[in-house]
Amino acid sequence: LSTHHGIKLHDVPANKSDIMQDMLSDLPNLRAVLFDRYFAEEAYSFHFHRWKPNVLRILDMQDFHALRLARQDMVETSSKNGYGDWMNDALMDRLMACIPAHGDGMRDELQHHTTRKRKKGKNASDILLRELTSIHRSDLTLVCSMEEFDILTEVFNIDPGKLILAPFFSEEN
Repeated sequence: LSTHHGIKLHDVPANKSDIMQDMLSDLPNLRAVLFDRYFAEEAYSFHFHRWKPNVLRILDMQDFHALRLARQDMVETSSKNGYGDWMNDALMDRLMACIPAHGDGMRDELQHHTTRKRKKGKNASDILLRELTSIHRSDLTLVCSMEEFDILTEVFNIDPGKLILAPFFSEEN
């Protein structure tokens, strides 16, 4: 247990239900919990659902991992398939089609590139399903860009009331 800026931080090993239950029973005034990525939500949210059902469960996406992996795959595939320079006009057109404001191609492009198996066992379609499931299980999700907010609401039909735009960077006044 450590405290930073008046916020108590707990480090609980995964799959230790007894430790989690003891910790939660010692926190009668707990009002919210923040999961720093979808896999932390997967590992711990069921404890809160079971023992503290009134606690607000917040997911901080950090970024839309499946989208990032799909775009990375697109760049790598284009490079390997002889498109020449890895960042050429054709590749930029395909990347821009992944952003809703620039066309309707996002769903098809993401679907195509998430079905490919990635190195080290990372599969963007599996991660997409895990991220969307974590969003649905959470009460609130922090999203880092308006583009990702739009994709989640327009392409994947996530209720905008479950999302909060929390960009990493903001313009200075």
